[in-house]
Amino acid sequence: MLATAITNRPSPPSASRWTLWTGRIVLTVWAAFWIWFNVAAGIGEMSELGPIALLPHGLMAAVILGACVVAWRWRLVGGILLLALAALFAGVFGFGVAAILLAPPTLAGLLLIASDVAATPIRRRK
Repeated sequence: MLATAITNRPSPPSASRWTLWTGRIVLTVWAAFWIWFNVAAGIGEMSELGPIALLPHGLMAAVILGACVVAWRWRLVGGILLLALAALFAGVFGFGVAAILLAPPTLAGLLLIASDVAATPIRRRK
């Protein structure tokens, strides 16, 4: 009876599952912070520029939210999109913002790509 209980234990989470959820957590925290920041900045600038101030901030928030949704649904495509988004941000904002703006999507993208690769079965040639 003890041997049956030991052998029927659930297996520990695989590397694919760990990298998937770590990537999703990093992505969600990063996206939530920057969406909040952009909405707050747009509202703060409305007193000077009027409602037009929401346009650039809303656009960046929409891009980040869209990347988050794509990465959540399709790991490989989303991971590549996050790496491209980090490269775009580096080109637009410079590498001075690397720790805040570039590192999280790069890390999340790499983790999501790794989880997709680890979950894909290897086909052997005969």
